[in-house]
Amino acid sequence: MASVAAALLSLGALAAPVMAADAVTGQIVYEATPAVFDYVTDPVTEETTTIVVSPPVYQPVMATVIAYGPGQGGGPAKQVASVPTDADGTFSIAGLTQNVYLQVLPVSSDWQPGWLWVEYMSDDPLFASYVQRSAPPVFDVTPSMDLGMIQLQTALANGRVVDLVTGQPIAGATVRYDPVEGGRKAFSTTTDVTGVYTFAGLDYEEYSIRVSARKYVGGYLGAENLLYASFGEAGTWPGGPLPGDVIKMARR
Repeated sequence: MASVAAALLSLGALAAPVMAADAVTGQIVYEATPAVFDYVTDPVTEETTTIVVSPPVYQPVMATVIAYGPGQGGGPAKQVASVPTDADGTFSIAGLTQNVYLQVLPVSSDWQPGWLWVEYMSDDPLFASYVQRSAPPVFDVTPSMDLGMIQLQTALANGRVVDLVTGQPIAGATVRYDPVEGGRKAFSTTTDVTGVYTFAGLDYEEYSIRVSARKYVGGYLGAENLLYASFGEAGTWPGGPLPGDVIKMARR
């Protein structure tokens, strides 16, 4: 996955975009390695503090960034600029005279295209801003704004279904990704002889992952990659596609 981006750089972390005078700047990335957190509780106050054991690692994604001026009734209208990113994912759009909507179109179909929602940006360097499926209701990208890192989400998901006890692959298991919010497309497939399944074209929804197979207890994916009888029992895990997970099934 993301062979184009992975081949570009093998950086452990990315530098902030180079600022240009009176230009919108930013950097398109994906989260290659999630942050690791720990929690420490004060024995006296019983207050819990979150400690960052290791920050997330981001890698660049090549894309085209398109700026649109707003229409009279709101929403993006006329395209006013279009720039490709550099190999490190950075871009700079100069010469803008009005606030704009920004659309991000990745070069590789491994990543989800979308619109930048500035309200999701964070000053905390551990978190990057995201693109969403639809354009925001207001335009608030100013002509001299540094957007920092803009994180793309994968359009792919894959995993492997195995026997809980033996670890042997389970062929022909049905894996279904159901959007947590109704009215959206569900994805369903079966595992191959090695127990592997793959989805493409995922969007921004949160998914509940349901697995079933003959002679095995089916259910919803929860913590530790175990299955639970209901999504409620599995909790809110997962919050979205989990690439490369090994799902463990118990025999009936």
